[in-house]
Amino acid sequence: MLLILFHHIYVQLLGMDVSVPYVGMFLVPGGYLGTGLFFFMSGYGLYYSMSSRKELPYSYLWKRLYKMYAVYVIAFVLAVFPLVLRNECGGAELLNFIILTIPNTTSWFFKVIVVTYIVTFLVFRSHMKEQFKVGLIVGICILYYIISCNFLPDFWFTSILCFPIGMIVAYRQNIFSDKLQLFLAISFIPLFFKMQGVQVRFITSIMFCFFVLYLIRIIKYKSFVLNYIGVNSLCFYLFQLALLQNLHDVTSSPLLYSLIVILSVILMSVLYVKVIQPYSNKLYDKLCV
Repeated sequence: MLLILFHHIYVQLLGMDVSVPYVGMFLVPGGYLGTGLFFFMSGYGLYYSMSSRKELPYSYLWKRLYKMYAVYVIAFVLAVFPLVLRNECGGAELLNFIILTIPNTTSWFFKVIVVTYIVTFLVFRSHMKEQFKVGLIVGICILYYIISCNFLPDFWFTSILCFPIGMIVAYRQNIFSDKLQLFLAISFIPLFFKMQGVQVRFITSIMFCFFVLYLIRIIKYKSFVLNYIGVNSLCFYLFQLALLQNLHDVTSSPLLYSLIVILSVILMSVLYVKVIQPYSNKLYDKLCV
């Protein structure tokens, strides 16, 4: 999540004609590497969550979509509020809301992860064997990748194949020996410097996932802050999308702008988790009753 946040801030700084030597080498690819890791962990976690259940009721899907949409609604309101103040809010914003687009962004990742959750749920509700379910998910993601290569900007598809890879790792974890994991982790380093082209980034993105997972194994580090960001990562993602563009009007100072964005995203995320989310959860419980 931090990779994605800092990547987006750096892109905004580039638009302000600010470039930080050497730092850009890591922050420019940080976007697709961060989303790739997010997709990987989602595929990994969804497999365990869904395969461990004898039945998958639709309530399983509705609850997760509700939590995702609840954050999206607040982020959308946050982004539209300045437009309302300037009397620039119209029918386009209603259309944006329906198609899950936060104004001044593509919100591509949110769209893709929502559809991914729905498709995965429907596949795992079927009575196919586990290997066919995983294979179908792999095939759907590859098909999406191929189609997107021809019709969409690269950020729509660069990291999507990490999702089925995460699912494969969860399904066949026994084949990933310590030596294989170490080899995959080390492979990321040369790939990072040599394979940044649009058509091969998916390989670098996948290897980055194994690199991070291996680091987690050898570095026993716990942090309340990092854990908080990880658990509430969707808040951080959507709120930074909502704030990035609007906060340009606050200051022309690149450093001050960066600090304001980071602090604002943290503040909104904490407020949502502490104040709004409890009421949102209670509303969901009442709707279910």
